[in-house]
Amino acid sequence: MITCNECLKALSTSRLSEIRSGSPVATHYSTCDACRRVVQDLQYAESGLAMVLDQFGPRATPQSVARHAADSMLRRRRRIARVARGALAIIAVGVLAAGLEAIVGDDRTVSHTMALNCLSSERALEIIQPFAAARVSISSTGQGRTVRLQGEEADVVEAAARIAVADRSGSCAVPPGQDKEPEASATPQADKGGTD
Repeated sequence: MITCNECLKALSTSRLSEIRSGSPVATHYSTCDACRRVVQDLQYAESGLAMVLDQFGPRATPQSVARHAADSMLRRRRRIARVARGALAIIAVGVLAAGLEAIVGDDRTVSHTMALNCLSSERALEIIQPFAAARVSISSTGQGRTVRLQGEEADVVEAAARIAVADRSGSCAVPPGQDKEPEASATPQADKGGTD
């Protein structure tokens, strides 16, 4: 009796039709499950090849067989290319949507400039610190009496409202050393040398 390796070697070098029943190779693969599966696969492959060659008829030339194989490969490549183009189009739409979301997201940022009566910009920052310090930025403009709030619209509106309430309350005092905006004098100043 022969081993599996010897049986497989014999199957790889000869056709199934050349192996006679009762030969050591045929006896081995009839008793060995692994070698029997290899023989069944070879029989299936040979019958598939016979069916393909049967389509071409008795006058099929090697060129027509090669052309048919090349055409089927070209159809397969086109099908794969269509799928790849579709996947790329879906990815491009996703990237475009993400980009538009980033652009639209930036449009929701607003800025609001407000004049303060008696609060300093530092005190205004302290007022909004507990609820919106991370979402609203505040910067001082001019001489410290005007602040600019920047962030999302709802947060800026709330911060401006809180600052306005604190700025209008009577408890707000101007820190020493900072001048309040000069008020218009009630009495007109005398002209120095002009006639009425």
